[in-house]
Amino acid sequence: MSKAVKLRKLHEIQYNDGFKQRIWFDNGYGISLVYHEFSYGLECALIHEDKEGIDQADKRFNEFCGGDSVKGYMNGNDLSDVLNLVKSFPKLKKSKV
Repeated sequence: MSKAVKLRKLHEIQYNDGFKQRIWFDNGYGISLVYHEFSYGLECALIHEDKEGIDQADKRFNEFCGGDSVKGYMNGNDLSDVLNLVKSFPKLKKSKV
């Protein structure tokens, strides 16, 4: 039996006659989902609470996206896979300054 995804918080806004939604996990990472008339179907990108914009440098996520930082034309299985992937990332340690 698969374990349900635990969401930290969920936001959805209207965006270009479609939607933009962010799904956050306890590890500080999240997924930004968009779907609108200008998107490549359902698109996702990796986000992190300590970074502004999308996280373009994460090799694990970029590998899932075929070498890119955004994955488009996602289906239900892709969405499930990316949610499980990001949920499995370890929490980033805060840097001491």
